[in-house]
Amino acid sequence: MGALSAFLGGILTDRIGGKSVLLISMSGLTPSFLCFLATEGRISIMFCIVGAAFLLMNSPVNIAMAQRLVPQGTGTVSALMMGFAWGIGGMSVPIIGWTSDTIGMTWSFLFLSLLGLPGLILALCLPGKAGGISGVRELV
Repeated sequence: MGALSAFLGGILTDRIGGKSVLLISMSGLTPSFLCFLATEGRISIMFCIVGAAFLLMNSPVNIAMAQRLVPQGTGTVSALMMGFAWGIGGMSVPIIGWTSDTIGMTWSFLFLSLLGLPGLILALCLPGKAGGISGVRELV
């Protein structure tokens, strides 16, 4: 689902703009994961899948914005963006594991779910309009 949502994020970026995709992604992330924690069974799994889709939808937007900022080194900046994202993710695993062991997996995941809120605030601070094809053409 993550790979499909990344493709969808790229397509939506071309249609409605990067800021709009980031706002959609960050707006859906926290509620989906909170619903995952609040439910059980198949519905819980569905919310987890939807949350993962929202989480990974913004990857193409971030790379496109970085490429726009450094047009003479698009390959390098793409590699740096992906490397930074995977590096931070990899270095967080022991910390998240320790947190889960210390305070419990549910509380740890609740904290991680709430990280979408600062992402939403930061997306709102991006320049440009939130929607429309002409919305964020200067960024994406």
